[in-house]
Parts: sequence; structure tokens; C-alpha cells
Amino acid sequence: MAFKIPFSKKNNDFDDDMGEIGPDNGLSDNFDSPKKPSLKNRLSWISVIAAYILFATSIIATISYLIFNAEDINSETLAKRPSLSVEEFNQKTSNSADAINNVDNKNKAIKIDEKLASNGGIEAKVEEKIEDKEIISNHENKEDEIQENLSIGKEQAEKQTEDFNKKNIDEEIIVDTSGSMLQPHPDPALSEETSFGILPKIGEDGREAWQVYSRPINVLDRRPKISIIVTNLGISDKKTAMALTLSGKISLAFSPYSSKLDDWITKSRNIGHETLLTLPMEPVNFPKNDPGPFALLSTLTDKENIARLEWVLTRTTGYIGLINFMGSRFSSNKILISNIFKALRDRGLAYIDTKEGVLNSTQKVADEMSVANISADIIIDETLSYDSIIENMARLEKIARKKGIAVAIARPYPITIDQLKIWTRSLDEKGFALTPISAVIADKVNARLRKN
Repeated sequence: MAFKIPFSKKNNDFDDDMGEIGPDNGLSDNFDSPKKPSLKNRLSWISVIAAYILFATSIIATISYLIFNAEDINSETLAKRPSLSVEEFNQKTSNSADAINNVDNKNKAIKIDEKLASNGGIEAKVEEKIEDKEIISNHENKEDEIQENLSIGKEQAEKQTEDFNKKNIDEEIIVDTSGSMLQPHPDPALSEETSFGILPKIGEDGREAWQVYSRPINVLDRRPKISIIVTNLGISDKKTAMALTLSGKISLAFSPYSSKLDDWITKSRNIGHETLLTLPMEPVNFPKNDPGPFALLSTLTDKENIARLEWVLTRTTGYIGLINFMGSRFSSNKILISNIFKALRDRGLAYIDTKEGVLNSTQKVADEMSVANISADIIIDETLSYDSIIENMARLEKIARKKGIAVAIARPYPITIDQLKIWTRSLDEKGFALTPISAVIADKVNARLRKN
């Protein structure tokens, strides 16, 4: 049956051209049937596929060549490199060592403006720029070698050291005599024998470990006090050895997980450093950040946490107290931290808080429980860059002038150690007293006693 497509009268001409659609015009049976591709279209597709196959084959061939000829290519490349004789290499290394000894920054310009004064009023301003040089460090350098790093000149460095040693201040005498004035450890009167080891205790005469094992200071020195603790020591031998080259007035905190803990404590105290232990505690992102197998956890009972605390305390002797390692979650729980503080107070130990976590309430709880404690004002290398470290040192000086005391935490990174050596040598002439952590704790305790 034939039919017409209806159109308006305006389209009659178009209607006549279309004609009828039906079986009579031969279009009905084949209207939807696709046309067969022409030979030209087929050849076009074949060309595209062939190009892809050729491209893939070339990639496979290149990779195969590199794999099977890697050794020959490497040998040829090495042969073309410029070489140095042993003498030339040693000469270049020696020249670099004189210029940038103990510097851990690479491809970074470092500007140092240090004023060094002697009795004659010598001032030296040094600007040193280090670009793309090899990292060179020697962790057994004497303190006067830091002057060579600043290109000061040997004679001026010796002159400054001579003038420095002529000052008749008791505190400086302690530095020269290293650790000879620190109390030997363990003190039998402050030791409790247990099956796990020696626990500190308060002596029958009332003496406490945080005072007995502290480093003596000049109590007549009324200058603003700055105290620095280098923490997380004892795990890396290299970093720990670097920290031991710092001034003996800087306190050192060691991990209880150190396999050489007794040796490090003894070495540190022998050269005048006060020592502490780090106390691993649960952070908010535990177990992603794991403080170790003996960390204090919010999921444990009080008895279990005290057992872990005592494990930490029995690892060695001669320390004045503890400083937290992580602990943002644990320290925010007043009940949990109160149980720990009670144990520390009853054993005559101090506690230093690095202010982990926004809900940290340790200082308030410790003060209420009469625990010898102090909180850090700044983490010097919280951002590990030269500019940030220098900025934080300047901030610490302002805090010390305002409050009379300032406490900083530092980690044993090479750049931190290097800048601490330079900066701490300048504090005396700036009017600050670099003191061990026990000294600022004692100031706080005494102020509290006077207030009460």
C-alpha cells in the first residue's frame, strides 16, 4: 500500500519531487540497509592500523635494545666522563672542607652576619655564600673550629677564645671543667632496685633526682636565661655524636629505645650535659604515627601504662626527668596524664612539655599537682630551613627578655646543630645566660613557692 508524506501547499513542488514511497519504486526493501564500504575506505583504515603496529614495534625494539645493551651503554658513558686523579680529588675535597666544614645545605646561598668582640673591640662581619658544593661534615670538631667556618681567621678566633676564658664567671669555669662537677650516678640514696632495673626515688633527706643530677650554674647571674634541649637522640649514632659537640649548657634528651643508652648518657654527662629521657605517648593519628612498643596509650589500663613508664625509667640512670615524644592524644586526657605525673612527682623527676596537640593541658595539670615542670616556647627547627631557624632564635631572645626565661626544643639535624653552635656563642655578649633546663625549672618552682 502506497502512501504520501503530507506537506503543506507551499511545498507542493517538493512533494512532487519526492514522489511516492512504496514497493513500486524499489526503495522499500533496502531503505535501512548500510552501504558496503568502498575499496578506498578499506585501504585508508588498513594504513592507519599498519602505522600503529609500526609505532608499537619501534618502541618494543628500542626497549629491548636498552635492556640487552645496558652494560655496554653504561661503560661507554663512564668512559666519556672527565676523571680526577686521587691527588686532584683530595685537593678539591680539602679546599671545600676549609670553606664549608659542617654545612648541610646544598645549592643554597647562606649569608652569615656575626659580630665577634674582644677586649679591644674587634668586630668582624662575614658574608659567606655556598653554592652547589659537596656536603662535608666532621662531628668531632672542637668549638673553636666554628670560627674557621665563618672565615674569621685563626688569630682572631684564638684572641676571642683567650678573652672569653679570662672572664671571672663561675658558670664559665664549669664549662671548662666539663662534667667534673656533675653528681656521679646512680646515687644509691636515690635508687630503688627492681626486677627490671634501677628506678629513681626521692631520698630520705628529701633530695630529688631532677636537682641532684642537674648541672650547677652561677646562681648570682641575673641575666635572662635561655635553655635549649636537643631531643630524639640515641637512635642515630651520627646525629647523637653531632649533638655532643654542642655547649655543655645545652641539655640532651635520649630515646629509651636506644641500644647504647647507658654509653650515651655517660658520655654526655662526662662533658657537662644534663640528660633526660623521652617518654613515648600516643598521638592523635596513632597507629599511623607509632611512638613504639612501650608507648603510653589511652586504650591501656592505668596499671599497664605505669608498667610501661617504669620500663622507660629503668633503662638507665643519671637523668633529671622526662620530655614527651609525640603524645597529642594521651596528654589531652587529664585523668591519664595525672596518673603519670603522680608517679613522676613521687620519684623526684621533672617533666618538660613540647606542647603537642591543641587540647594539651599538661602544664596546668602538672602545676596543680606540684610537679617540677616547664613547657617549651619554641621548636627551633619546626620548619627545617635556615631562615626559619634564624627567625626562631631571634624570637627566643625576645621571649627571654620579656619573661626572664625562654625554652627551646631542637632536633639533631646538621643545619640545626651548625646554627646552634654559632648562635649560642653569641648569647653571652648579647646579655643572655645559656643555662641547662634544670635552671629554668628551678626558677619556676622557686617562684611558685614564694607565691604560696
